[in-house]
Amino acid sequence: MTSGRGIMTIADEHREISQGDLVYIPPDTVHSLKPISDNASIHCFCFAVGVKGAPPIDYTNHDD
Repeated sequence: MTSGRGIMTIADEHREISQGDLVYIPPDTVHSLKPISDNASIHCFCFAVGVKGAPPIDYTNHDD
């Protein structure tokens, strides 16, 4: 996270994160990040590692 503060949710776990934090999200795990307040902004650098032979992922649908 490069600036701001937010609540990171990974599966059923919620944690507050802020500038300088690094978050690991396991593969195929539903996750979200929302700002602490409605008027706040969050800036982060995100990257993913592709796995050879992995099937396509539909990010518009989450089957919990």
